Amino acid sequence: MTDETENISKEETLFQAPPIAEQERMVEALLFASAEPMSAKALNERMTYGSDAAEALVHLRKRYQGRGVHVMKVGDAYSFATSPDFARFLSTISNAPFTPRLS
Repeated sequence: MTDETENISKEETLFQAPPIAEQERMVEALLFASAEPMSAKALNERMTYGSDAAEALVHLRKRYQGRGVHVMKVGDAYSFATSPDFARFLSTISNAPFTPRLS
């Protein structure tokens, strides 16, 4: 690689990053379809060129604030989870009894 090609910025490449709204949709779909939490690195590996999963996660987490589901951080990964305040309602559809936590 020459010095000239190393100095090319993202804006000058042939492939532009998708709009952040599209990146947010990609992260949403990946998290929804995944059985396990996914790290930003794992999300980036599956997204189109130039995408920024970390930035998309910021937008996605804001979008889901106050909803029945939210994007939860699990260690260094992310997953969809139902909002804790609905646990008692959700227990009516599962076989496990509802047991409120003290903390």
